[in-house]
Amino acid sequence: MGGWGHDMDMWGDGAGIHAWMGVWWFFVLVGIGLLVYLAVRKSSGKTDAPAAPGNAASSGAPASNARVILEERLARGEISADEFRELVSVIETK
Repeated sequence: MGGWGHDMDMWGDGAGIHAWMGVWWFFVLVGIGLLVYLAVRKSSGKTDAPAAPGNAASSGAPASNARVILEERLARGEISADEFRELVSVIETK
């Protein structure tokens, strides 16, 4: 018989349940921390993926976005240097 006047054979001395409660609260706190981290990260607008060079949001202006695309096409050999200069002059006058 236990010290409290009733039998605690099913739980032993209660130490096992206390250990599991500690593990439970650890995971609860980690979960709350993760939710706070994700909320702050989402509100700041940060992402792991870098902005793509051709993405208008990354450069701020449509003309500079178009220029980046033209620079990439020139680098890949899709257009000649003359075509590049001509197209750049067209997008910069708009």
